[in-house]
Amino acid sequence: MISSRGIFSNSVPGMSFPFFVFMETQVRDEAEKRIGHLYPKIEVTLFKLGDFNTAELRLTISDGAGQVFEKAVPSVPLTVVPTLAEDDNDLRDIKPQAGMTVPATWPWIAGGVLLALGLAVAGWWAYRRWRGKPFLAPIVDNRPPWQVAYDELARIEGLGLLEQGHFKRHYTLVTDCLRTYLERQFGLRVFDRTTSELKAVMRQSEIEPETAQRFLGLFAESDLVKFAKLTPDLDVARGLTDRARGLVDDTRPQPQPELETFLSQDQGATPVPTSQLSYESRR
Repeated sequence: MISSRGIFSNSVPGMSFPFFVFMETQVRDEAEKRIGHLYPKIEVTLFKLGDFNTAELRLTISDGAGQVFEKAVPSVPLTVVPTLAEDDNDLRDIKPQAGMTVPATWPWIAGGVLLALGLAVAGWWAYRRWRGKPFLAPIVDNRPPWQVAYDELARIEGLGLLEQGHFKRHYTLVTDCLRTYLERQFGLRVFDRTTSELKAVMRQSEIEPETAQRFLGLFAESDLVKFAKLTPDLDVARGLTDRARGLVDDTRPQPQPELETFLSQDQGATPVPTSQLSYESRR
């Protein structure tokens, strides 16, 4: 099959407007014994309102046998109507040029600052957690580690967790108190260690072996309550804070005899160390 196409611009007698003619010709080969076909397509562009008629378009055609004959394309009526409403006669201003919206830069700057601040806070939290310390530690705390332990044990007793059946919470607070005491008093890294790992840490410390075994025994007992969901006897659980105080008593620095004698002579009475006030008052 042989194809040919063409686009022509022309003016036809009887038509007072420009038009375009798109013509496509297809001719089948001779083996099919068929005459070729001509498919013209006329596109008309009008610039006036009203009714129009296209002029008759005559085409001269030659068939495969060499015979020439003419064909006429009949006239077609066209009506051009306005796109505006019938009573809309107002003049409108020309539309302004389209502008590009440029996004503001301050949200990106603020977002970057907030992201950097968030990363800094997260890094500080991870560092404090790695060191086994609370995220926001007190800025100034002049209390010695053993006094902090005494006060924390007194606070835990005042919560009344055992009476409410919160054994796991009670044991967790007591063991955290002792771990904090060991870190602050002896510089031991114990918060990120399991009870089994603490054995090597305690052997290398200055704590007496017998006292170290008491620490490990208390931690192992607490692990059963915290992780094995063991419910201890209520009387045994109540004695946990006293056992913890005993460990602090046996490992805290002892007062100097010279200072105790001086205070005794100055006040006329035997002084009671402040670190034992909360402990002895409960015996």
